[in-house]
Amino acid sequence: MQISEYDLFAYQLLHYLVVQQHYRIVRVQQHKDDLWLMNEQHQVYPVIRISSSGNAGTFADTDYVRNVHRIILNLMHREGPMLILNTNPQSSPVHNAFLTQICITPSALSEPQLTSVFHGIDRVVHRVADPDKESSTLMAQVEEAELKQQQDFIKKARKKSIPRCTVAIMAICTIFLVLEYLLAYLDGNMESAIVAVGGYYKMSIVAAHEYWRILSGGFVHNGVVHFVISLYALYATGKLCEQRLGRGWYMAVFLSSVILGNAAQLIAAPNGIATGMSAGIFGVAAAYLTSQLLSHTLRHPLLRIPLYNCMAILAVLVLVPSVSFIACIAGILCGILYGLWMHGRQSESGMKQHACLALVLYAASLFAYGAAVDTVAPLDRHLDEAIISVYRHTPLNAYAEYLQEHFHQQYEKTGGI
Repeated sequence: MQISEYDLFAYQLLHYLVVQQHYRIVRVQQHKDDLWLMNEQHQVYPVIRISSSGNAGTFADTDYVRNVHRIILNLMHREGPMLILNTNPQSSPVHNAFLTQICITPSALSEPQLTSVFHGIDRVVHRVADPDKESSTLMAQVEEAELKQQQDFIKKARKKSIPRCTVAIMAICTIFLVLEYLLAYLDGNMESAIVAVGGYYKMSIVAAHEYWRILSGGFVHNGVVHFVISLYALYATGKLCEQRLGRGWYMAVFLSSVILGNAAQLIAAPNGIATGMSAGIFGVAAAYLTSQLLSHTLRHPLLRIPLYNCMAILAVLVLVPSVSFIACIAGILCGILYGLWMHGRQSESGMKQHACLALVLYAASLFAYGAAVDTVAPLDRHLDEAIISVYRHTPLNAYAEYLQEHFHQQYEKTGGI
């Protein structure tokens, strides 16, 4: 059966865009004359649809077109307009906020300025004596180009599959754990070693103004079991979220959630030792889930499977005794605000500004209330003495004297034990 002239023109455009412009074909099961392409490197048109059905095909199923466009953009982590190249001469140019349709035939190009973006595209579409032979030749070359693209894509995907920021966080946690056990070996007390290595301890933060513990406490763990469960949850979450959020946003959400989670503990929780990065893990998961729900990416069941697996692992993490619910809730709230901010950057609404303002106010209020905490009931005076003793086993003897003085001042404020 001889192919139609309009379909031949569509194949010619497909060949040009895949072979010369390095677009990739996106398999969408809808109509045989419906061709979708993507190129995350193209600055102007990351998504192109080639059609030969005229305006009827363009506007017959607007929701379908919008959903496919959005899903492809999310796959690339990009934003950008959709370009429809229509080879049917009965189609007319369309320009709106959603799409641009350009009619292209051997005799006419409805938007001549398109040649400034795609050089030589006005000469791609042409009539031939044997359309079937031409289409077979074109498709064979397209398949060859596709195979090469797939091989290159697999190589790049293997490099990207390693969540580097997540691995870096895991390495830092491992260093803290080694130091923790080393100090415990020197002094014989695990709790004091946890605090000495940088764990969250409200007494040290309030009495000695060691506010850096609000961050460092997220990298310290209460033993090997807590360490293994926490890092497994981190890797599962990072593998799902790091690439999709982007490394910069991923680290910003993680560190902010850890800081705000421990700041919330400083305000709402009694004196005690807290360890782990649960607030950061839950914050990253909340940011990812919020941004994906708002962009409607998770409508397809297959895209939800990795998320379900991640949520199951986080549910296990909550059961670990060392995990603080206050920190987790604070981290989740931080992640939600970041998710709203990230989605707002991709839309025309004022969500970006509102989410950014809410995040700033949230952080400022926690810091303000945290800084106002100037007294804390001692947890265990023997623990405090053990913490000071750990520092005396290191070259930080002067710092041990500093802690002893400030702990004593706090005892006088609260009446001691």
